[in-house]
This record gives sequence, structure tokens and C-alpha cells, in this order.
Amino acid sequence: MKRTISTILVVCLLLSLCACGADGANAPQKYNVTANDTKNVQATDDNSPSHDNTMAKNETSPQSAEVPKSNKFPSADLEENPIEDFKYRNFSGESNEKLIYEYLGAASIVRIPEKIEGEKVRGIGSDSFKGSSVTCVYIPNGVTDIGQFAFSECKELTSITLPESLNAIGQQAFSNCTSLTDIIIPDSVRYINGLVFSGCTSLTNVTIGRGVEEIGGGNFNSCTGLIRIVIPDTVTVIGNQAFINCTGLAEIKLHDCLTKIGSWAFKDCISLISITIPDSVTSIGTQAFKGCKGLTSATIKGVSYSYDASRDDMPEEFYNAVKTG
Repeated sequence: MKRTISTILVVCLLLSLCACGADGANAPQKYNVTANDTKNVQATDDNSPSHDNTMAKNETSPQSAEVPKSNKFPSADLEENPIEDFKYRNFSGESNEKLIYEYLGAASIVRIPEKIEGEKVRGIGSDSFKGSSVTCVYIPNGVTDIGQFAFSECKELTSITLPESLNAIGQQAFSNCTSLTDIIIPDSVRYINGLVFSGCTSLTNVTIGRGVEEIGGGNFNSCTGLIRIVIPDTVTVIGNQAFINCTGLAEIKLHDCLTKIGSWAFKDCISLISITIPDSVTSIGTQAFKGCKGLTSATIKGVSYSYDASRDDMPEEFYNAVKTG
């Protein structure tokens, strides 16, 4: 009798253990999302150490924050860099407004202060950021001048915000910024100096403000990633070599206020298929479309011309059309 009771107790115990095991197998697993990769989901058991759920709460860690490659700077989220990050002096002898002429900081994301020592920052001087490792720069409203070579050779620069107060951009100010993808030139700018964006091979989106009257020589030289551009109706002159070697440029829109296209302006734009020259144009420089091997239709004064492979250029009649029209 005792043996029978013992056997029954053992069977009950085994059944109880099996039920507990099944419940454990069906229990939900806990998941932690790593801060470095929101797609990397790892299962943990009850004995795992606790993890910081900062990222799960949508709170961004400063170390892992990423700035999108666009012209939009997260200005509302970041404080101005301390003035110790800059060398500066008076903008002119008649004004206490400041000119920044050298960047000393280590931060790659830079928000230039609106004021230094209580005075407005008026200019970004020549060579001030040249060759630095900045990735994103916000220039505050009030700045009117960006000097020559100011951001030249900033290979890691992906985004820069230009203020509506800006009037002048110096020569080669952004040349060879090979990671810069887009730029918005505000309406306040009247003239874009030569070679400003030359060698910006990743530049794909360009908005030229409606205040710009002249695009300087070599301005977009070798911007091989540029596919389409609209020249606003305020522009009267496209300078020499302005778009030379823009090998990806397939479409360009010109307006009726344009009067002059400089020499070699579109040389070696091999992806350009068609273009219409407005009747307002009175001068087309030497070999403006030389090497545009894909150009099958170029219309001027209502007449369409085709690329002349034998001379590696448009026919002479094309260039003469503006003189006889």
C-alpha cells in the first residue's frame, strides 16, 4: 500500500514539473534595443543584467546622434559653440561687429554664435575653416560675408546652412567639399564668385536664390554629381567654365533674362541631351558646348542644331546664330 502511494506521488511530481517547463517555454522573451543599431534586437533571459533604456524612450544620446545629409541644421537642438572655439576680430575699423577668422574647436557639428562679446558676428573670414573636419555648420542670421576658401577642402562637410542676411560668397569658399550634397543659396546673394563650389563631386541639389544676377567663372566646375539645375530669371550672366566637366548634368533650364553664356561654360557636360537658348542671349563664348557628346538638340532663335562630332563641338552656325538674330 505504501509503495502504491509513493508511486502516485512521484507521478504527480513529474506531471507538475512538465507543466512548469511548458509554461517557461511559452513565456514571453525580453528584448533590449542597442543604442548603436535600432535594428539589432537581442533576446535576454531573467538573469541578464539590466540595460539603459534611454534609446527606447526616444531620447537621443549625444554620442550617437546623426545629422541628416541635407541643408537643414538641427539648430533648435544644439547650443552655440563657445567663443573659445574661434579666433575673431572687429569686422572693420568703423564697427565693433565681429569677423571670425579661424576655427579652433574640435567639434564636428558647429553652430556659429550670433554674437561675440555682445556684438553681432558679421563675417566668416578667408581660410577660417579650411581643411577642418567639420561635418555640419550653421551660420546665423546677421552674417553678410563669407570669405574666400572659408570652407575649402572640408572633405567631411555634408551640410551647411546659409543665412538670409548673406550678401557675398568669396572665391572657392566651398571648393573640394567632396561630401557636400546640397546647398541653398539665399535670395539675398547677388553674385556668386568664381570656383565657389568647384570639385564638390557629391553635390546633387542646388537652389540658386532669385537675387543672384551672375554665376561666376568655374562656379560648379567638376560637380560631377549634379544632374539638374534651374537658373533663375534674375541671372543675366553665366561665366566662363561655370559648369565645365559636370559630367552628370542632364538638364538645365535657362530663362529669358539671360544675356551672356561664357566660354567653355558647359564644356564636357557629356550627359546633356538638349538645351534651349533664350532669345535674350546676345553672346555665347568660345566652345561653350565643346565635348557635349550627348547633345542631340540645341535650339536657338527657333532653330535646332545637332552636335558636330567631326569638330567635337556644336556647329559654327549655332554660335553665329546669336550674332545674326
